[in-house]
Amino acid sequence: CVGTSTITIYVPKLESGGLISIEDVDRVLCSGESLSTSLFGDGTSGSSSATLEVGSEGTIVYQWQISYDSGLTYEDLAATTENLTPAALGTISQTVKVRRLASVDYLGDICETASSNILDIELDQVRTPEITSSTGSFTICSDSNVTFTASGGGAGDTYLWEFTSGTTTTTSNGATTSATITESGSIRLTITTTGGCTYTIQEMITVSSAPTIIVSTTSGSNVACEGDSITLSAQSGLSTYTFMVGSVIKYSGPSNTFTTAGLTTTTIYTVEASNGVGCVGTSTITIYVPKLESGG
Repeated sequence: CVGTSTITIYVPKLESGGLISIEDVDRVLCSGESLSTSLFGDGTSGSSSATLEVGSEGTIVYQWQISYDSGLTYEDLAATTENLTPAALGTISQTVKVRRLASVDYLGDICETASSNILDIELDQVRTPEITSSTGSFTICSDSNVTFTASGGGAGDTYLWEFTSGTTTTTSNGATTSATITESGSIRLTITTTGGCTYTIQEMITVSSAPTIIVSTTSGSNVACEGDSITLSAQSGLSTYTFMVGSVIKYSGPSNTFTTAGLTTTTIYTVEASNGVGCVGTSTITIYVPKLESGG
């Protein structure tokens, strides 16, 4: 006597693992930035869901994965839906690759796994902008023309300057900018990368006025007899003093006093002195040398 029975062995198969897509704005992320929207795999923006082969049964399940080593290995993300949300990816600390695996779940058995295409998400290289002043400082003498130079950018970056003097702000572009400093204010630099990331630095500008120079003689008199020497004195506390007759420098250095040679004629001395910033003040003093043409 013969009895007969049948059993069907199901082999669920995927026709396609589907396609995932990314918005162009999210292909390069700035430091600390998250995706602006999800990575799609549900048919949005050119993506597509995974599909079963005709005749296969089961439920398609998903697992998103990320690679930190250019695709050599992948690890699972906490994301098992068609799309990958910004929160599920979080922020990245380096350039990564992302893919979505699709599998068939038939009555609890997981069969056949297929991968979607792989997307690259680039982390923009961090910029550290710096500003240098042609004067070597951001404390600047009034009415000085100063060139500011940017550094810390990369190839293809753009540079935006915002120069504020008092209540007036002007802008310019390029790796350098120049300005005449008349009031205290600020210089602000924004570097924008080809990926759209921005990095900003600002330096405060302080205007230093030229010192007022007061020149006198140690004797208290501006009159000297022919052949006499006289000592000139400017106020102390400045960095450098220069005593001149016309364009001829008689002394230049840290001393605020200068003793002339024997005088033979009335002479005008020009005194220049600079403060610690390099701002120069000027004053003159006339030393009179009375002379007789004849004793009569």
